[in-house]
Amino acid sequence: MGSALSLDLRQRIIAAWQNQEGTWRELADRFGVGEATVDRLVARFRKTGSVAPDPHGGGQPALIPDEQLPVVRRLLDSAPDITIAELAEQYRCEVGLRVSRATMSRTVARLGYTRKKRHSSARSATARASRPSGKRS
Repeated sequence: MGSALSLDLRQRIIAAWQNQEGTWRELADRFGVGEATVDRLVARFRKTGSVAPDPHGGGQPALIPDEQLPVVRRLLDSAPDITIAELAEQYRCEVGLRVSRATMSRTVARLGYTRKKRHSSARSATARASRPSGKRS
């Protein structure tokens, strides 16, 4: 899916179509868009009288509402090295709503915090040996 066309480009395509400056294929080639794009713009213009795009739908509302963000912030501040899974469990105990790690991760990001991924065990002091490239002995 390509990026949205600017309003200016949309208006120029419709103006050229209204002035009968070429077929849809010629207009598409001239403005660097597909024929289907010209078709959709003309259909939108005929139906609504405008070429402006529809507003963004907004997506799904957050499972953790803005009113609950102070709870998450307090949990993070009280245990800065808590994992996302542990934070989600603490949130469930506190609020009574079970959320996924992904939901909690998005909430932490909304608060402006970053989470460093940590390994559960210390790093080995010895380097891993690897086979030399080439033929095997």
